[in-house]
Amino acid sequence: KKLLDSLYTETILNKQMSALMKLLFLGDMHATVIRLCNDLKIQIDLREAEKGMSSNDAEYFITLSNALLTLSEEVSSNKQSRSGILQDRVLEYINKNFHDSNLSVLLLSEEFNLSETYFSQFFREQTGVTFSSYLESVRIKHACELLEKGKLTVSEIAIASGYNTSNTFRRAFKRVTGVSPSAYTDSVKVENTLL
Repeated sequence: KKLLDSLYTETILNKQMSALMKLLFLGDMHATVIRLCNDLKIQIDLREAEKGMSSNDAEYFITLSNALLTLSEEVSSNKQSRSGILQDRVLEYINKNFHDSNLSVLLLSEEFNLSETYFSQFFREQTGVTFSSYLESVRIKHACELLEKGKLTVSEIAIASGYNTSNTFRRAFKRVTGVSPSAYTDSVKVENTLL
């Protein structure tokens, strides 16, 4: 919108620009709108703009500007839709594969055919957290569920939650929950006896 406003000032309101130059500029703008409509497979009715081609430069420009803004909104909407679909696919993949200790930005960027840098940026923009923070929270949530059942050892839970060693698991667990896995288990036992 700002760019179009600036173009309006520089071309239509500019008294030093010849009528022929204005007409050429508007013709190029019109061709750009038509090309974008074809590329994006969007129909915009430009008959009113075409009627005013020679009579009123300002109205012609405004009609073309509105068409460009409509196209811009459509592109933005499509991009957001594609981003949402990709985000859903990525989160689904993580939630199904969090127990894989090799799950990483590299693995996911390869899986979704993205660069590591783009994947990391995309993930943070879409979820509000880093990939590693999200993965850690999913793993620790799963670990809490297993600890509450009380059927597995801490080492078994670590492996089932995607950690290579119980020490790494214990550090991550304490970082996320604020307590050790054994303290968490003890609090669950106390809670269950009170119920």
